[in-house]
Amino acid sequence: MLETSIKSIEGLAFMTHVGSYRFEKMIFKGKQSIVNLVFHPVTSQYYCMKIIPKELYSNIYSREFIENEIEAHKRLQHQNILSFIESFEDISNFYIITDYCSKGNLAQFISKNGAMSEGPAKEIFRQVLEAVSYIHESGFAHRDIKPDNILIDSKFNIKLADLGFSIHVTEGVMLNSFCGSLYYAAPEVLEGIPYNGIYADMWSLGIVLFSLLTGSLPWTATNDNHIAQQIKSCAITIPDYLNPCETDLLNKLLNKDPQCRISCKEALQHNWITNKKSCLPPLIPTRHRSDSESSSFMRQMTYMSKPQSAQPSNTSQVALCTRKRCPLSTTRRISNPV
Repeated sequence: MLETSIKSIEGLAFMTHVGSYRFEKMIFKGKQSIVNLVFHPVTSQYYCMKIIPKELYSNIYSREFIENEIEAHKRLQHQNILSFIESFEDISNFYIITDYCSKGNLAQFISKNGAMSEGPAKEIFRQVLEAVSYIHESGFAHRDIKPDNILIDSKFNIKLADLGFSIHVTEGVMLNSFCGSLYYAAPEVLEGIPYNGIYADMWSLGIVLFSLLTGSLPWTATNDNHIAQQIKSCAITIPDYLNPCETDLLNKLLNKDPQCRISCKEALQHNWITNKKSCLPPLIPTRHRSDSESSSFMRQMTYMSKPQSAQPSNTSQVALCTRKRCPLSTTRRISNPV
């Protein structure tokens, strides 16, 4: 199967166009799909085209998996969710066309630049919360929330992407599928017990926030088995240099008891998001960012923050966490859902 997958994906690299879409460059090549930047001469717009070889999805279930992603894109329309343009298929491939986010994804920015200052981190996380809140209110769970799936468009707006694992949830009905990405998976998902998809999403949001504020993941183990054990035991140390509001929100998202986790609506009303109360940093340790750590991303994202009048006058910058943790670039999916 792997050999077939490699041959199928390699063959896509030689395509020059599909219908009216002209291929410009390859953005991503995985084991089961390829994503190209394409140009449409009628609209004079650039888009992303995800191409999935049919021979890799020959059984009925796999086709349903692809159709689920397309249907979720059609149903979930929000300013902070990647816009669906169209989908079609031919004898060889499935094609999914979405908006093009020219600034890449959040994982790339964090891996390159490290932790963000409070203002930009807050605005990014607020937009992610808005997207996930809409998904939950629409009766869906995302199930693969991670920086890799948080895209940034040309105007530096956040777009949540990759709805392949999203699923419609019914109140009181638990899920059993083991899917998503290991480092962002909730403890109950890894324990293999029935879980609430919305509660699991809130845990993933907590890990995303941790990575925004520290520039790394909380897991200190060196292999996936040990990392899974850390996650299941909720072995997370929140750095002392985060301010009290940041720490409080992380604790409410990363609660081992799923039912005790804060909801998206509650998170959007949290003091750290709304600035209803001062979020002064602790007295120690003092944090400073060197010139080399001051990234272009930080400068570019500054205007995303709320107006100065709504910001604390002494907003502090969040330095890189010095404790050795998993880099964001090592994230990977667990498996397809069962």
